[in-house]
Amino acid sequence: MVSTIILTGALIVTPRVIVFLDDMQIESWVRQVAADLRYTQQSAISKQKCYKFEIKLDGWDYYIFEQTTISPYWLQVQHKKLDEHIVFHTATLPAPGFIDSSSPNKAIDFDALGAPMPFAGGTITLQHRDSGLTQNISITNVTGKVEIQ
Repeated sequence: MVSTIILTGALIVTPRVIVFLDDMQIESWVRQVAADLRYTQQSAISKQKCYKFEIKLDGWDYYIFEQTTISPYWLQVQHKKLDEHIVFHTATLPAPGFIDSSSPNKAIDFDALGAPMPFAGGTITLQHRDSGLTQNISITNVTGKVEIQ
């Protein structure tokens, strides 16, 4: 009798705990990606160079590049991977010239003033693979302000 009550209680509580943990996990990664976008922007301002934030929509990887004067003109500064349960779902970012239009990669460039080039922001959506929860990061046009929605 007591074990039946405990089992019933566990069956009711377990799904709520799992959704709560999934929500915390995606929230954590959205904050990390937003912080890395801000880092990219601040690096562009402090070093007075163009910086690029590039994501792979077919995977978990994202990169930060610094513009150089030596071919291939972009130096990889950082490479990060999302948790296996979180993926880049969609991204509406301007596609810079060096990325092939058929490429699954999307990127945003920040100029030496920290503004997105060519004055076009966008949105990045992360999704939890198990629960389907999504959360957005937006980059505003002209100013490049990074916000979690």
